[in-house]
Amino acid sequence: MRLLGWLALAAMVGGAVSADARMHAPYRGHRIAPSTAMPLDAFAAPAAAYSLRKLRSAYAGPGIKLRRASDNATQDINFLGFTGFTGAPLDVAAAAGFCAATNCTIDTWYDQSGNARHLAQVTPANQPAYVASCVGGRPCAQVTVGTQDLRYANVTPAAVASVNVVGQHAVRPGGCVYLALTSANFLQQSPTLDLVQLQGTGSIGAAAAAFAWHSHTGVINGAASVVRVDGAETTGTVAVVAGTGLMYFAAAAAGATCQQSEMVWWDGYALTQSERAALSNNQRAFWGF
Repeated sequence: MRLLGWLALAAMVGGAVSADARMHAPYRGHRIAPSTAMPLDAFAAPAAAYSLRKLRSAYAGPGIKLRRASDNATQDINFLGFTGFTGAPLDVAAAAGFCAATNCTIDTWYDQSGNARHLAQVTPANQPAYVASCVGGRPCAQVTVGTQDLRYANVTPAAVASVNVVGQHAVRPGGCVYLALTSANFLQQSPTLDLVQLQGTGSIGAAAAAFAWHSHTGVINGAASVVRVDGAETTGTVAVVAGTGLMYFAAAAAGATCQQSEMVWWDGYALTQSERAALSNNQRAFWGF
């Protein structure tokens, strides 16, 4: 009887250990703290980076500056702490408190690259709306008329450029310009077709459902140019248009509603296929589409 009791106790202990091991299996063998790297830490340094989450560990500033309609006051909104490989989210509670019982617009979208290419709009009526819940319950910037935009002047892109956005063409007619580098180098979504276009001297079009969020990536690199929509890529030939112009996010025409939560530009650098895939996967994991 005593032997049977000991065997039963051993079986119980063994079973508990096995269950515990199964519960913690993903963590077994890990003896170091997890990395706190932000999404763009492993990438080449961007020329400009804007997001409603923190993208780079080296950046210590706020995400956006909001303006509220009730009294025209402005306030910077910062990021929360690290939440995993997908980055640190915007402090939406602080934004909600500032915008309580009124509407807010985005006065400034801060550049996380360190190059101080902040996107701004000085005219309150032309500022994009701050929408608290867009993609995956997270916030976005929204333009609804052709006069609304955020911009940075005097951009002169190199012969090779990479651009990336997380956005949605929410309402037609009218197209969305997700990221313009000059008057003709940009990622846009067509007014009438489910199409994202990378345009410069030449263009590449790729299928992208309207009324849905996507990760859009474009590489302008001559015959090696590519546009990526989520997991699908289309190649072609596009050259950078020489000259200096605005970098901006806007509705291309009245009637469109365009929403965006993230955009990045690399100057003089072509994102590799593995980098494009990694960035797209990371964005889809964080933004939830």
